Amino acid sequence: MRAAADTSVVVNRLKRRRDFLRVAAERRKWAMPGLIVQAAAMSDREKEEAVRHSSCPSGFFLDPAASATEGMESGHTNTQLGASKTSLVRVGFTVSKKVGNAVARNRARRRLRAVVDRIMAEHVEPWTDYVIIGRGATVDRHFDLLVADLKTTLARVAKMAPGSAAPMPPRKGGRKKQTRTEKAPASSSDKAAT
Repeated sequence: MRAAADTSVVVNRLKRRRDFLRVAAERRKWAMPGLIVQAAAMSDREKEEAVRHSSCPSGFFLDPAASATEGMESGHTNTQLGASKTSLVRVGFTVSKKVGNAVARNRARRRLRAVVDRIMAEHVEPWTDYVIIGRGATVDRHFDLLVADLKTTLARVAKMAPGSAAPMPPRKGGRKKQTRTEKAPASSSDKAAT
């Protein structure tokens, strides 16, 4: 579900570790060559907390009891604000040491922030937390391809039901664990040595 045309979206940063862990636990994610996107919808309690800790315009507050059409009058301003007209989306960034040294990680993070600033407000689900994970290709990938990657991942993640992601299959060519019964029998020279 995308934000309606008459709904404005405020994009803030996801900063607390517990929020990153909650988004990862939701298991709604999609990977592309340039990045990985994880998403999790906010509960009512998380919405209230996000609004309280956000950098939303002054007077913005959440009233779950407000109807979808009327909005709310703020005591600080005369503008109509509320859950029906403005939604909050939080975005966090993660780039691990697998991407490279500190210079490469910082460049990848800057490029991801630029992509998010360019297209995030038009392609998100309202009241959702997103974690954007940088990959090795993020540093050198053409900017237009990164934009296309983000659009694709946001569309795919939006179609997923919470917790619907299947467990990842084992890696091909990975090291196979041997059990005791699968170990090769000792050679005759090994037996003589003992």
